[in-house]
Amino acid sequence: MKPPAEIPDTLREYATVCEDLLDLTSREHQALAQPATYEASRFNLARKDLLSRLNQTLIQLRRDRPPPRSGGAAAPERLPETTLTLQAVQNLVVKILQLDQENRQALLKRGLFAPGELPTLGSQRPNYVAGLYRRHAPAGA
Repeated sequence: MKPPAEIPDTLREYATVCEDLLDLTSREHQALAQPATYEASRFNLARKDLLSRLNQTLIQLRRDRPPPRSGGAAAPERLPETTLTLQAVQNLVVKILQLDQENRQALLKRGLFAPGELPTLGSQRPNYVAGLYRRHAPAGA
């Protein structure tokens, strides 16, 4: 395990990956806002690379995390730099999630979701099949 003084470096690396994810999501958002043809493959390759980097930094953060204190003691105090970095990462994640949701809506409007990615009709309208049976059942049955 790394000494505690090096943990902010790992956290900074995680923040850098989050910033790169936000940048990619923003560029995708801009591309979806344009009337031109959307090239999903360009973004999918970059996304796979970033997700791999994100996974590696998360593994490193888990490995570097200090062990929990026993005896019910309070959590160790964080360095001010660590606290600020954590807040920045949280803000980045919220922005990424918001933009990603908008991008999914734009993809849906363009009809660019693959059939396997869309929820089934039954999950969108759970009583759909029962309604069909009721409407098409013989009278008096």
